[in-house]
Order: sequence, then C-alpha cells, then structure tokens
Amino acid sequence: MFERFSLFDSTFRPFLLLIFFGGFINFVFCMSLPNNLLCKEVFADVNRLTQKNNLEFIVIRGSFDEKNNISVYPLYTVRDARLNPPDGHGPYTVELQGAAGSLLASYAFGAQMMTIIQTDGSDRQVGSGLFGFQIPFDDRAQKLVIREGSKVIWNVTRSPNVPVVSIREPIEGATISGKINFEWTGFDTDGDTLFYLLEYSEDRGSTWEPLSGLMKEVSIALDTAILSSSQSTMLCVVCTDGFNTTRSIVNVVISTSLKILNTLPNDKDTDVTLKPYLYVLFGSNVKESSINEKTFLLLEKGVNAVAGKVSYIDNIMRATFVPENRLKPNTSYTARIVAGIEDAAGNKLGADYEWAFTTGSMYNE
Repeated sequence: MFERFSLFDSTFRPFLLLIFFGGFINFVFCMSLPNNLLCKEVFADVNRLTQKNNLEFIVIRGSFDEKNNISVYPLYTVRDARLNPPDGHGPYTVELQGAAGSLLASYAFGAQMMTIIQTDGSDRQVGSGLFGFQIPFDDRAQKLVIREGSKVIWNVTRSPNVPVVSIREPIEGATISGKINFEWTGFDTDGDTLFYLLEYSEDRGSTWEPLSGLMKEVSIALDTAILSSSQSTMLCVVCTDGFNTTRSIVNVVISTSLKILNTLPNDKDTDVTLKPYLYVLFGSNVKESSINEKTFLLLEKGVNAVAGKVSYIDNIMRATFVPENRLKPNTSYTARIVAGIEDAAGNKLGADYEWAFTTGSMYNE
C-alpha cells in the first residue's frame, strides 16, 4: 500500500514517484533536493509525460482582495505548459478530489509577489493578491477545492455533462485574410454558463497560442493580420463550463498582404546623416530574389535614383540599402519599396511603400 504523496511535499527525502498515464506506470526517481528545485524537476517530468500522452493541465487563476476574499476564474484545460506549477509554498492548498471526496492530488501555493520601484530607486517585494498556475488534469476528478489551512475558501463541482461547441465561421479549408467574423455555437445540457477561449496553431496542433481571454460571446471580429501567413493554420474555440472543457478546431489558410513594420530613418525625419543606412523591417520573411536594387529605391527629391547596395537578412526579416556615395546636405529624399515583392508564403506588397526624410548640414556625417 502506497502512502499518499503530494508532488510538492516539503520533506527532504528520496522517493519513487509513480505517475499513471494512458494505462502505463511511469517511474520518476526524485533525489533529496530543496523544495523549489524538486517542484520544477517533478513538474517537468509530469509535463513531458502529459504532453506525450495527449493529456491536459487545469489552468487555475484568481485573486485575493484586501480582505483576503478569493475570486477564481472559470477552470479550463490546456494541452501545453503555459503557466508554471504551484510554487509549493504558501498558506493555501488546491486539491483535486475524486468520487466521495477522495483525494487525488494536493498542491500548496501562495499569492504572487510584485516588485515596487520606490522614489529613491530601491525596490521592495509586495503581495499582488494574484495567483495563476496549472496542475495535471485527472479525469477521475469530480471537484476542485481551495483551502486556507483546513478551511475551505472556494470549491467547484464538476457537472455530469461536457459542453458542446462548434465553429460556424470560417469553414474547414477556407482561405481567410483581413478582418473576418469568427463565429461559433455552444450548448450545455446541464445549463451551466459557458465561457470561451480562442487559440491558434501554426504547426498542426503541436503548440497553441491564445487569441483571446475567457469570454461569454459567441463571435469575435478577428484581424488575421496578427497571424502569420500559412497554408496550415488551425483555429480553435476552447469551451468550458467552469470545469469540463471541449474544443472545436478548423483548418484554414491564412493569406495576408506583405506588411512593413518599421523603417529607418523614420518618415519625415530631419537632420539625417549624409552616410545613412536605410532599414526596412518586414512582417514576414521576404523572398531574397524579390528584394534588390530594382525594388528597394532611394530617390533624391523623389525623382533621381541614388546608387546603392541592397542586402537582406532573413532571420530578422530586414532589408538594408547603403548609398554608394555621401548624400547631399539639406536635401529631401524618398525611399520606396516597390509593389509586388513577396514573402515565402506568396503574399505580395499590394502598393508601393514610401517614406521621406531630409539630410542635415554638410558636417552631419
């Protein structure tokens, strides 16, 4: 018979931890380590095994007010490590309970600290009242309880039925660009209030990134410009009743115009050096064959082309124009990226992109 063990037990002794995943027993041997290191090591193994077996974590977020009253956001599950594990210290304990109140797991935690910079430049740590962490999900769980000492200060019971969610727009395989209406439906047999979280994946579901926080609405205006162009993007609506979590996923093609994020000099800059390096930062990787002396131009007074050399660094998505000779002092210049250059996904710059600047005096080298 095994003694019940908390993953974040504060004792300092070696032990053999048995973790059950997918019907198999996984052994993690833990040495006598300080508590905070032990937590991270054990959690890393649990995280690895959880992802390997396509299981999930429960995300637990909330806050304490000035009177120490607790508020907890609706629970939901994720399939990756977005938050740290509980710190293993503090006056609070979160418990996962099974049928008839049986204890499945127990974790200690405290409110997070934040740093305050004082007027004299020194800093001090104060309690933020916030907490946020994730713990491995156990499908046997029927209740989650938070205690302060032995006192129960918050709990939620799992409903018998999971919610149903289905994406209406966009449809499977659609090519989307610009601003779209992302719409879905949700239903819960138990009548629980449903909350939704939007995610996307650019690697066929290996990793997911959030597009929103929890919300009750069943549609949102999504600007695809915040997403990278891709032939295999997955959009997901995560639906939770506060404990049970379901997902609806649709595969789409993201096609957006090539974007320019920044330039140097900036538009309308004055007193620019006579030996400038012109930079253009793109929003995606440009095909090197499409960015050259014919598509990245510098024009004196907007008319006369200035000779120069163009180069491109793909890992930072930046093109550079270096004039062959010094520019003229106190003269206006226009830089231009010609329409039609394209990125690796085939997205093109829809129109010429221009910015202007004025050089300084002849002594401004």
